[in-house]
Amino acid sequence: MVLSEFYGRPVTQKVGEALKQVTEAIIGDRDLQSIEKSKALELLSVVATEGAAPKERRRGEAMRVLLRDIASLLSGSAALTRLWESAGPLIAGLFQ
Repeated sequence: MVLSEFYGRPVTQKVGEALKQVTEAIIGDRDLQSIEKSKALELLSVVATEGAAPKERRRGEAMRVLLRDIASLLSGSAALTRLWESAGPLIAGLFQ
């Protein structure tokens, strides 16, 4: 994941932290199946990579679809659902 590229950019530093928190929470979660974790982490990695691109080059609509898919995958865990409710909109803000 490209979290390091978010640091040093004040506007996106909070997003980098949110991505890191979600990533760590997915890895440590006990409610999700391994396949769901893998899918969510892969999608989150794509979103992070795209979010690190200059704003004018980001593919917003495609990323919004992936963000909805991530939310769906995380819905199997109450803790991840709560985390995503706060982190998801922050991350989605990159693609507005």
